[in-house]
Amino acid sequence: MLRPLRRPCEELFRSVNIIRQAFAKIPEGEIAVKVTGNPTGETITRTEQPRGEVVYHLKANGTKNLQRFRVRTPTFANLPAMLKVLPGCDLPTCR
Repeated sequence: MLRPLRRPCEELFRSVNIIRQAFAKIPEGEIAVKVTGNPTGETITRTEQPRGEVVYHLKANGTKNLQRFRVRTPTFANLPAMLKVLPGCDLPTCR
């Protein structure tokens, strides 16, 4: 009865062992790096989330105030598709 669970459990323990080895190799010291000065430039970062992809857009011009900061969340990107998938639904329309 426990035979089908043996292999997944071995893989789980092996994964935990690899994570422990990785933690043991992390050097001592501060984890966060302090930012000095005012950043200049532009960056776009994409990250996968459970409902889709979130996009961060940051633009700085060397002053304390950011020139642009935009976050595009996956929820709003999915609304047009949801309107097509759920025709005749009792929810209020978003059009």
